Amino acid sequence: MPQGVDAELMDELSRAIYTAVCPDDDDHSGPAAPFHNKRDLWYTRLIGALTQNSGWLQRLTQDGHVDRCISLVNVCPIDSDFDDLYFQYNHLVTLSRIKSSGKDLPFNPSQERWRRFIVKGWAYVYYNPNDDDDDDDDDDDDDDDDDDDDDDDDDDDDNMLPDFVTMTRLNLTAPYDAIRIEWLADLAKKVDRIWKEGPSRFGDGIAQPQIDAALTSMRSLYTDLIHIVEQWNISQRDNGAPGS
Repeated sequence: MPQGVDAELMDELSRAIYTAVCPDDDDHSGPAAPFHNKRDLWYTRLIGALTQNSGWLQRLTQDGHVDRCISLVNVCPIDSDFDDLYFQYNHLVTLSRIKSSGKDLPFNPSQERWRRFIVKGWAYVYYNPNDDDDDDDDDDDDDDDDDDDDDDDDDDDDNMLPDFVTMTRLNLTAPYDAIRIEWLADLAKKVDRIWKEGPSRFGDGIAQPQIDAALTSMRSLYTDLIHIVEQWNISQRDNGAPGS
């Protein structure tokens, strides 16, 4: 098939995807479509995958996908519901890939909502089960098929962990006074707890190189977080801050 035809088909597909998610915003000028957990979860996962293809980056920007993904940070719920945690984790991975493509993100760790968004993503990593235990002995074949699909999702989640760590690390470049140091210290504890679980926390379908990459990225992040906290404590002592 000629290259020009391929490009036209991909252009139409990109616009069709956007219309499916935002049917009332054909010209990308209207208000953002209401948040829908399942729809926007799979939408952001799709966009995150497409950002890794250089041929799609321009389409994602010009057709409104990048702006839509950015806008979801401000409209999605931030609580402890597991489905919401799953969305936040996946969405942060997508934003990491968007950022890596050269797009600036209008977020910084001085914003409480953004800090909570990152913390909830780590909560998903911490609580996400990767075991194959089946509590129900009377599951039918369809349920077994669903379990297989869930296992595949867990494997995908683990493979995305280095990108999630990258997204977290991008928020460590802000000045100390723009970030609550308690937030950084608490985040360091969460990362350390997950890292200490080692390979046992990963799904059976994850290859050892991917496990090593995920563990290495987490340990490096923990080291950076601890360094920032220690430097802040030193600066407080040098300045004679009360209680330091």
